[in-house]
Amino acid sequence: ICSLATGRMSISGSPTDRRVAAFTAISLAKAKEAKNAEKGTVNDVLLTVVAIALRDYLMKRDELPSRPIVVSVPVNAGEGKSEGTNTISAMLVPLPMDEDDPIALLHRIHDATIEAKAFTLATGPGTIAELAEVVPHAFMNAAGLLMTLVSMSSLQPNMQNLIVSNVMGPPIPVFMAGAKVDAVYPMGPLMPGAGLNITVLSNMDRMDVGIMACPDLVEDVWEIADALSGALDKVHNAALSH
Repeated sequence: ICSLATGRMSISGSPTDRRVAAFTAISLAKAKEAKNAEKGTVNDVLLTVVAIALRDYLMKRDELPSRPIVVSVPVNAGEGKSEGTNTISAMLVPLPMDEDDPIALLHRIHDATIEAKAFTLATGPGTIAELAEVVPHAFMNAAGLLMTLVSMSSLQPNMQNLIVSNVMGPPIPVFMAGAKVDAVYPMGPLMPGAGLNITVLSNMDRMDVGIMACPDLVEDVWEIADALSGALDKVHNAALSH
């Protein structure tokens, strides 16, 4: 569906054990208005917003790649082995870095997402998880330790540059011990090759955003968080005037 992820950049690589976090909120209402105007999905709009924010972030550091960056989007692969649990797989979606028009970018990401979904459907949503079961866990653990000790991971091409997860949250007010919960900022894990995880949880008319990053790869996680609202405004304004 897409080639291997773009080469080394400041958001991608082998995360160390250090972590930093940032959080923000963006308008779910604006995302819905933009997706309705362009006949897309909220997830298309979210990925476009992330692409705009990261494009600016990388441009400031003279790291803008000529190829798309690849985002790993977690998807539900069905029921887990234990009752009440789910199996999670991933869908790989390329985010173009050579497009500065918000609407053109949104359409390209929409098309890429459709292709990624079709590929995932054709191969089966649990394919990645099933392949992981083929190799004995003890061997995988030993191989992972060896790669860390001899820095072999720096020679291994990345499958993804970052992770973006969009989770449906409560459409109604939520209370805890009688107090209204104003915000819920989710935090997702990092993966090999991805030093940045952006997880979004819808909450009433907003989208609460939690960002987890490795500070040895991501220089300023708050810069990315602060850029998301402005990026959504660009997409929203362009969609409504298109």
